[in-house]
Amino acid sequence: MWYTIGLASVTVCNGCLQKMSDRTLTAEIATKFINSPDDVDLRGFQSIDEDAAAVLATEDLRKHRDQKNFNDGISLNGLTSLTKRAAKELAKYKGNLYLNGLTTLPDEIAQVLAKHKGSSLDLDGLTTLSQEAARALAQSGQHISLNGLTDLSDELAKIWSQHTGALSLNGLATLSDTAAKALAKHQGHCLSLDGVKALSDSLAMVLGQHERSLSLNGLTTLSEAAAVALSRYEEWGWNLYLNGLITLSDGAAAALAQSAKHLHLNGLMTLSDAAAEALAKYEGLGLSLNGLTTLSAKAAKILLGNHSCSTGLNLEEIAES
Repeated sequence: MWYTIGLASVTVCNGCLQKMSDRTLTAEIATKFINSPDDVDLRGFQSIDEDAAAVLATEDLRKHRDQKNFNDGISLNGLTSLTKRAAKELAKYKGNLYLNGLTTLPDEIAQVLAKHKGSSLDLDGLTTLSQEAARALAQSGQHISLNGLTDLSDELAKIWSQHTGALSLNGLATLSDTAAKALAKHQGHCLSLDGVKALSDSLAMVLGQHERSLSLNGLTTLSEAAAVALSRYEEWGWNLYLNGLITLSDGAAAALAQSAKHLHLNGLMTLSDAAAEALAKYEGLGLSLNGLTTLSAKAAKILLGNHSCSTGLNLEEIAES
């Protein structure tokens, strides 16, 4: 049986110690993982040979969804390097692929991974990305996660505007006006910018032009003008994630109530009666207020009138108190 003892020590195989100086994932170990995922943690390996990649890529791992070392995909977050041949094999895998240990991505490897047949590719260990690598990945329709990037040039933003999959850039704390305008044209179904902690009214005006789902969970406050800007898009079926908000003014609540997007406000723990009354007029796809812990009887009664609203509270009981 195989056990990983930490990420930097040894692997035990039937009582024999195998030194992990290079910590290479082999086809034998990959086969062990497929047969018994709970006994092998793939995250402990720094490199992978082509045969191991081929074994993992061709196996349907969905049967292992309930196993502790399986998270709806292959987690190879310990890999610090990847050969082109190994990348070609992994690109055949039809599940989510987690490669968050890579800190550099050569253009030729990016071109290969862009052909990944799965729905998500996580590369959160990258802190820089060349324009050629970005251009290759942006041609992919899969969800691309690049949460390690803390800076995005205007040129890269323009490249990502053509991407048709979900895009996570949660490491960005700020955006230039030009970059924001480019990302607002992003073609994918969701743009995640959870690292943005403050949103100026002008930046909100730009991002409010994004036509699909937008995640700004890093915001803790939102001005009324910014709320108006983010609520302008009128097509149903998309989401606006503002789960970091801990306060919401009555004016901002009234503005958000005009949005057609599904509103996610799960960070709010309470609402004023006026804010509740404003949100009760929301006619969009859904209103999520699952973080509420206290609410007046009047506010609860008001929210009961909106059938698209979900909370973590028993509104009927509060309304009758």
